[in-house]
Amino acid sequence: MPYTATVTKSNVTQADNYFNISVDVVINDGTSDIITTSASARYKDGTAPSEVTARLKTKIKAIWDKYVAEQAIYNAGPLDTAITTLNAELNAYIN
Repeated sequence: MPYTATVTKSNVTQADNYFNISVDVVINDGTSDIITTSASARYKDGTAPSEVTARLKTKIKAIWDKYVAEQAIYNAGPLDTAITTLNAELNAYIN
């Protein structure tokens, strides 16, 4: 399944002696947006843009890795079995 990541500028805020750069992140699975979030990184005058880019990329990759781990559990057979068991036992209990 082809995924598409779209990153757009969100805002820049100043705090003390640095700036906080925020971006919006949307990852689409070809049918719908599966992740819609934001990420931010600090920027200080003199910092190479590549450093900010690397920090943002690291944060966005962590968001993706978390999603993949969650989906592995969500799509696992044991969870489906647990849901089937809960439905059967709860329906037997209330009827």
